[in-house]
Amino acid sequence: SSRDVNVARGAYVAFLKLFPTAGRYWAHYAQHEERAGNLDAVGDILKSALRASTDVDLWRFYVDFTTRRKITAEVAADAARMREARAEV
Repeated sequence: SSRDVNVARGAYVAFLKLFPTAGRYWAHYAQHEERAGNLDAVGDILKSALRASTDVDLWRFYVDFTTRRKITAEVAADAARMREARAEV
């Protein structure tokens, strides 16, 4: 629920203020937001996280996330092109 996401967000923010280089927890935070569908928040989290931490798991999440976003965008663009082509026929 949105209340659970807000509670978790507050906990992550408080924790990461104390431990800004804790890459594993930055990744958990970003994953939590992604599961909630807050993709813009994930981008913002990653911008902060990647400046603060060199954690391999965090960078792996970043690469996986950006790949998923790119594939999703490409699929959406392909679907739009197919709809346009069908409309022209």
